[in-house]
Amino acid sequence: MAQGPGVPAGVRREDRLGLGPDAHHLVGREDEVTLVLAVFFVDQDHHPAFGQLSDKLGNRCSDTAELAFTGVRVPVSHTIGTAGRGFQQQMAQFQNERMVACYGRVGACERALDRTRDYLRQRTAFGGPLITNQYLTYQLAELYARVDLCRHYNYACAEAFMRGEDTSHFATVAKLAIGRLCEDVARTCLQYHGGIGYMEETWTARFLRDMRITSIGGGADEVMLQVIAKMHGM
Repeated sequence: MAQGPGVPAGVRREDRLGLGPDAHHLVGREDEVTLVLAVFFVDQDHHPAFGQLSDKLGNRCSDTAELAFTGVRVPVSHTIGTAGRGFQQQMAQFQNERMVACYGRVGACERALDRTRDYLRQRTAFGGPLITNQYLTYQLAELYARVDLCRHYNYACAEAFMRGEDTSHFATVAKLAIGRLCEDVARTCLQYHGGIGYMEETWTARFLRDMRITSIGGGADEVMLQVIAKMHGM
């Protein structure tokens, strides 16, 4: 789609952060004949058409909308990186995206566990605070341990990145691990809040919805497993 001035780029429909950006970063074919991909940007001056906002399960503060690039013309100067290397550039970008996702989720999970621990201290049932129930505290302790493992794995990944090493394996393993950890933490926190945790007025409901994307965005768990399998010769 990165073509000379005045050449129509065709029709593209993509779900992106829809209504806010001044420009959109896209991957598409360089023309309508070949399958060669390029990375390029389309700014508001090229008038992409917006569809209606998507109604998402979580992350509702970040709008997502359908974009229709009907008749949009994309000049060659809007190509990002090297023409014909769009797929490779996007795959490399995924590694950084996965690392960033893992960093942020560690803090979110730890904060959720802290809030749940504090709730169990003040919630009384069966003759005392729920925090005195050994099963509950052991479950939280195990999740805290997994959070700590992910944190230090992230440190190792960041150090390797700063040394200029290929962090594909680090990022893939971290993405898989943190995605599953987020689901376990969100489910446990909601469960330990009981009925009130199921209410939208309680933070646990939104946390459950927002964390679900971690195992999908930037490469689903199944993709991570496929990549790891190939890295180990399977």
